[in-house]
Amino acid sequence: MGLFDKLQEKFQNREQLKDIENRAKNHEYISDDERNLYDRLHRTTLEEVVIKNDINELKKRFDQKLPISSEQRAFFNDNNKNSLDKLAWDRVSKEEIKLFKRIQKEKWVEIERNNIYIYRPEHIFFFNNNGIIFFSDIIDFDVEAEVETTSKTDGKTKQKFSVGGALAGAAFGGGLGAVIGSKGRKGTYSSQTTSKQNVISYLVKIETYNHGALYFKFSAKDRNIADNLVLNLKIALNEKSSLEEEKELFKKGTLEELYGVRKQHYELGYLEQLGEMSLENNYSLKKMIGD
Repeated sequence: MGLFDKLQEKFQNREQLKDIENRAKNHEYISDDERNLYDRLHRTTLEEVVIKNDINELKKRFDQKLPISSEQRAFFNDNNKNSLDKLAWDRVSKEEIKLFKRIQKEKWVEIERNNIYIYRPEHIFFFNNNGIIFFSDIIDFDVEAEVETTSKTDGKTKQKFSVGGALAGAAFGGGLGAVIGSKGRKGTYSSQTTSKQNVISYLVKIETYNHGALYFKFSAKDRNIADNLVLNLKIALNEKSSLEEEKELFKKGTLEELYGVRKQHYELGYLEQLGEMSLENNYSLKKMIGD
């Protein structure tokens, strides 16, 4: 056989292999002779090509959030490195966190930027480093002011720092107005001595049943933030109910919205099991906001 004949045969074989492959991908009839020819002249078997194609098609359906049957899910799990459940749970986790942040931004009241929030309808505080804390978990709170005292006697100036007046939350009639050493306070103690007190910082301590003591320190220029936190802590102490009742409020609100993400993935056939709707059962939410 001459070179031209060999090239022509090779071209014909290539076209035939392509035709066989396309028909196989469309699940059309392939004879045993065609299958054997393909397997003999190709690096991978026809079955491997078809499986890879079907897996890619199912991935496209997953990306487009199109339904997948239980048989298709089983096929995918048997022939792909990562199961469909794993891919689905990974996406559920990301979408739940994204939705949680949107809920936080649209519904919750921000006390300190990107750090402290309150949502009274569900009886929850959200502290960035401690997660969700229900009103019922708060025992009490108090506030301390770090005060700088500057005194001048016979032309000589002295500075002294002290922590003054821890005030329990139950004793507050308002915000921080009662805290000792309000900013700019002046006093005269003798004809030779004058003093001036300035608040350097405020320390708000919150006692909880399940999270221990939480501390939040604010500089004097952030007094309004500290004052807002104190006023909302008072609201929490006045409005709190039982932990079971407050968890139910959260379950019917924020948690139900988040649960819709995994419910959608379950109904599309991506998840084998849905699981119970609860804070304890929501791994992605627990990972972000704490137990």
